[in-house]
Amino acid sequence: MSTTANATIPPITTPVNATIPPLTTPGNNATVNASTPPITTPVNATLPPLTTPGNNATVNATTPPITTPRNTTTENATQPSQSTPGNATTPPITNSTTGPTVSTTNPINTTTTPATCPAVPCPPLSVCVNSICQCVTGTIPLNNACVETKTFTSSLRVNRTFVDAMNDPKSREFQETAKEIIAAVNEALRNQPNYINSTVIKLMSGSIVASVNSFYEPNSPVTQESVINAMNTAIRDCEAANCGILANAQYTATNLCDQVPSPCDGDTTMCEAKDGTPVCTCKSGHVSSQYQARSCRVCPSGYKAQENKCVQCPFGYSGFNCDDCKILLLLQYFLIFNN
Repeated sequence: MSTTANATIPPITTPVNATIPPLTTPGNNATVNASTPPITTPVNATLPPLTTPGNNATVNATTPPITTPRNTTTENATQPSQSTPGNATTPPITNSTTGPTVSTTNPINTTTTPATCPAVPCPPLSVCVNSICQCVTGTIPLNNACVETKTFTSSLRVNRTFVDAMNDPKSREFQETAKEIIAAVNEALRNQPNYINSTVIKLMSGSIVASVNSFYEPNSPVTQESVINAMNTAIRDCEAANCGILANAQYTATNLCDQVPSPCDGDTTMCEAKDGTPVCTCKSGHVSSQYQARSCRVCPSGYKAQENKCVQCPFGYSGFNCDDCKILLLLQYFLIFNN
């Protein structure tokens, strides 16, 4: 039986030994672990699987004609050297009347690691923590942005037993305890104007000491004192009613500016908390940034910070904050050379 293929590269007569995978012929003819008779194939050609139904078929491939004898059974036989130009590998060829042979190439799955901070800058009111953009204290994530809030930070000690697993915020022990604490705090503060919610930042030992942040809308009239009073009232009422995790609890307000990440940029500003709102004041030599509300920036060389603006250095001065005095340097050189 002859199978004709269209070749795109003419054969070259340099002989090499090529190993031909097993051939399968329908009917009573079978080829097992055998090498085929000499064939001529083009240089560096890879033959895709061919399917030849019946006796005569024409298949479009990249190889020259290949002749396969019929009514021949070859089993575990090794043929002498064959003349195959170039280093060519011939994939299996199957003569079958039962249907075509399908060749499947498994796709290569490539995973591209997404770029993270600090390679990718974080949005406003967020900082890079362990390659993750995290909203600074005093803000909450909303629609892929960090939104300013009135935030009251606190330490809440509850009468429970601390276990090491609570050091991991992803652990079941942390999640269950935090959920119970948040439910109690939300119940205590829910009637205050413009209350949003509360969250547990971490759990520490000493019975259990929870670091809790409570969030309000920025225009809320609540104060630090009103939040403390609401929490202490809930704790007192809970002791009388034996209501749960707030029984015998202790609530202590903490400083918003001491939280991590800080609500203000520690390198360029000084932080002061006023009733849940951080006030970030630029350090000396810095001016306010139009891109980051809670950080400041330095003036470019040749300018200095003055009344929260960058003003040009006076004549004879240059550098960062006008610290370099050209006139003084020239005077020193003049005195040295004259002496």
